[in-house]
Amino acid sequence: MSELYKIFKTYFYLGIGVFLFSIAMLFLPHMIELPEDCPQIVLFAHFFIVIVFIVQIGASLIPYAKDYFIYVRKKSCEKVTGKVISHQTEETGGKNPTTVRNPVIFNEATGEQLMMKIKNEKDAVIGRTYTFFYLKYTQIAVISK
Repeated sequence: MSELYKIFKTYFYLGIGVFLFSIAMLFLPHMIELPEDCPQIVLFAHFFIVIVFIVQIGASLIPYAKDYFIYVRKKSCEKVTGKVISHQTEETGGKNPTTVRNPVIFNEATGEQLMMKIKNEKDAVIGRTYTFFYLKYTQIAVISK
């Protein structure tokens, strides 16, 4: 379970850092010298874009905050036993595209399907049954050894 908390904290602190950086960007026009004839629309556009960015990042941190207060702070998590029925593929573009295959689990206790984010998704073989330690809101999981 400590690996689960380590992965969670990495993502959580990264998100907090980006959030604080974006708040600092609000004060950028005050830190640099702008020309006297700088139109007000430029400052308005800057503040509008940064505020939208802050709201978007803040909204993406809500699941992390829920998991932190419900599970991580109490050093607990959900234990799910289920069969891997498929992998959901997420591709990221860019210079070096990557493909992440998040396993979809059939939870034997509740009968529902759960998509989990696992550090090494190759460990989750389709058709096998595993026990996972799982954070519900961020969907971060590790396979119990």
